[in-house]
Amino acid sequence: MRKWLKEQCVKFKISEKLPKVPTVDKEELKNMGIMKPDFIDKIRNLNDLYKITRKERGGIAHFLLDADGTHVYTSHGESLIDYSVISTALLRYVSQAIDDLRAFYAKHLNHYLMRGSIAPVPENRDEFIVREPK
Repeated sequence: MRKWLKEQCVKFKISEKLPKVPTVDKEELKNMGIMKPDFIDKIRNLNDLYKITRKERGGIAHFLLDADGTHVYTSHGESLIDYSVISTALLRYVSQAIDDLRAFYAKHLNHYLMRGSIAPVPENRDEFIVREPK
């Protein structure tokens, strides 16, 4: 999304900068249940969280298989907790990033890309007649 938005800003000569990648609140991660200080200390923003959790994301996303094709060990309760907490953290910060980008789009790009659009609403239904091709 960021790449496409940058391209549109260049195309329409918009000088506004895209919103920054969300900063991750380390205290919030602790409250979610991530207790490993070595893990939390490495994370500053959503990009760091995304990169650091690659193994966990891959294991769950690919039908519980690790990158090397071995099964993820899910009978260990701690592993399931790690997967669920990491998923929760990622969803929380990804949704924030998407909301920030959506607001940027609405404020700076929407009026360029929606020019001439006509919504097919009941008031102008005569303009949108559907005929059976024969």
